[in-house]
Amino acid sequence: MTYPNTLIFMDFPSDDPEASATFYHEVFGWEVEPRPAGVFHRIVPGQNFLVDGEQGPTGNLHMGIYNVNNARPHPDPAGTAPRELSRDGRTVRVWVLVSDDDNADAIMDRAIAHGATELPANAPPIIPATRHVDLARELVARGYRQLVTIAASHWPAGRGRGGAAPAEVEHHEVAYGLRTIGKGSKVVLWSVRADAGQSVPSLAGILAGADWQEREQWDLVGVHFAGHPDLRRLMLPDDWEGHPLRKDEAANAPRPPWR
Repeated sequence: MTYPNTLIFMDFPSDDPEASATFYHEVFGWEVEPRPAGVFHRIVPGQNFLVDGEQGPTGNLHMGIYNVNNARPHPDPAGTAPRELSRDGRTVRVWVLVSDDDNADAIMDRAIAHGATELPANAPPIIPATRHVDLARELVARGYRQLVTIAASHWPAGRGRGGAAPAEVEHHEVAYGLRTIGKGSKVVLWSVRADAGQSVPSLAGILAGADWQEREQWDLVGVHFAGHPDLRRLMLPDDWEGHPLRKDEAANAPRPPWR
């Protein structure tokens, strides 16, 4: 049986090709060939994909990592002009099929150990605060116009989603949920992280329902929303001290006249 052309080459930009090559080798065990080192690295993830022990319809996939300052195949190693990688959240996405002798948790652990941003399997992905507002605008434009929830959590130093984490600093995570309206409604979720003293950009200017929900999270958890038009307490008296749903607030602390 013959197959269509399935030998695929994909090149990805990097401002440090050697570090990127090391990352993929250590995390996935892929063979990486410098051609030459620091300029272009060829990755061969594996052999042809097999189906029931025989050649399947998907052939070899070869990936390359090239220096962003030298968009191949320009012959000058220095390239033709300075170039920089995008830092605003828009980047290349790669999906990897995990083999039976490995598992996603182990791969994620190795990736995090090499500096990757954690994308938990059972929690909304963490979006950079600088991308947060643009993401919300884009989703609204695509029909996700109903704000379902804004829910903040507080993490003291040494704690994170996975439990004890000695290197973790105090931070907040704020989860957002939007949905489409009508038949076949869909929901999208994401989270924004803010270290202690940092703010999360407000969505009140995009989604009217964010006004009171952000006030509630400020009131109870202590998250500051930059650009909110009226960030003040919503549920507690104006003279209340602290934020009762922070994890460093004692649940049984005296709170006259209520307790």
